[in-house]
Amino acid sequence: MSASEAVAAPTPSPVETVSRFVQPGQIVKVKLTPEQYQSLAVASWETWDKEVGGFVHDYEIDEDCYFDKGKAICTAEGGEPVTIEVGDFITFPAGLKVDWQIVEDVSKHWREYPRL
Repeated sequence: MSASEAVAAPTPSPVETVSRFVQPGQIVKVKLTPEQYQSLAVASWETWDKEVGGFVHDYEIDEDCYFDKGKAICTAEGGEPVTIEVGDFITFPAGLKVDWQIVEDVSKHWREYPRL
């Protein structure tokens, strides 16, 4: 494959470096600057909508997401609850089992990627 045919790797998440150093089983939450939001092309990611309710999700691969609407309380197995609201950027590291309690209907942009 020539250099011009090479497929670009996803732009690393602003929390990717942070998530490499957190304790296993932690949810990472930050606020993005408008420049970070643009450079990550968040608006082009898949969208996911969910009504009020609860469920458990096992993350098999790292996931980034950005909340456009709503509010949820996510608790990693053995961890503390993390409240996620509009404007929050979150990384769920692979291997995490998370209890989701959606308290206001949610709409988010998300992407999965292998950790570099």
